[in-house]
Amino acid sequence: DYASSAQRAKEKKALQQQRAEEKKKQRAEEKKALQRQKWRERDEKEALKEQQKRRERAEREKQALAAKDLAKQRAPEMRKLAQMKRVEDAKKKYDASVAAAQAALEAWSASL
Repeated sequence: DYASSAQRAKEKKALQQQRAEEKKKQRAEEKKALQRQKWRERDEKEALKEQQKRRERAEREKQALAAKDLAKQRAPEMRKLAQMKRVEDAKKKYDASVAAAQAALEAWSASL
């Protein structure tokens, strides 16, 4: 009876050790799975950031191209406006010099 009791105790201890090992292995696997999940989430987050950067870059390039096209379309109009401004400035200068000459002429004729 003592031998069978010792045998049962031995078997119970061996079973407990086996369960402890299995539990330890399971925890290690869970830890590995959690780490892999963290890595996967980090990679996904980085991929989303990269995708967002690409989208923003493409949008900036698109806007720059649109601005360039608009500038090309408006170039003749802008040249015309610039020419009109130069003509207007020249006219103002001319009018000012005519007014100055008139004033000088009036001053001269008044001194006579």
